[in-house]
Amino acid sequence: MPILYQDERFIAVDKPVGMEVEGELFELVKAEFSTAQPCHRLDANTTGITLFALTDSSYEEITQGMEARSIEKYYRCIVKGTPKIAQRTCRAWLKKDPDAARVYIYDELHEGVKEIITEYRVEESYGDTSLLSVKLITGRTHQIRAHLAHLGHPIVGDDKYGDREFNKLKGKDVQLLRAVKTVLNIPGYGMSVEARKTF
Repeated sequence: MPILYQDERFIAVDKPVGMEVEGELFELVKAEFSTAQPCHRLDANTTGITLFALTDSSYEEITQGMEARSIEKYYRCIVKGTPKIAQRTCRAWLKKDPDAARVYIYDELHEGVKEIITEYRVEESYGDTSLLSVKLITGRTHQIRAHLAHLGHPIVGDDKYGDREFNKLKGKDVQLLRAVKTVLNIPGYGMSVEARKTF
């Protein structure tokens, strides 16, 4: 369990692939930090920075900061193809389907949807794939995966929203999505945490 940052208020952990934040990872953290509380979730197959508060007050401060969009979250991912627009802020609407354990993206307002905003920048193009830097403005369930797929550039290795045949061609069965930087623009914190860039 690589710890990226630690003080008396919270820790930042580099989540491995295949772990649920509120499952196995939480148990590992709790074994070492008995007061730890997860502040947000990453999908099981998304790796990278995950925050755990160590006090009730820091939990409130961090979760409220996320709700107020005072905490910036940055990701890197490998997607199919290369977006024609190299840098873009994308808005859409997301509807969650708990029964199917997935979300649906719409370009227009529908009943039961929530607005999503995703920023991306193309860092490199490899022909049939490209590397993107992504900043989440809103943080909805499966937002990056579903939004990029809706834009025609699914994340490589994503079995739920991606292109399964393309994933097989590339030999990838785990989504290439990683949380690499978190900036805490909240009173008393004013800092950033970074994880190693693995792609």
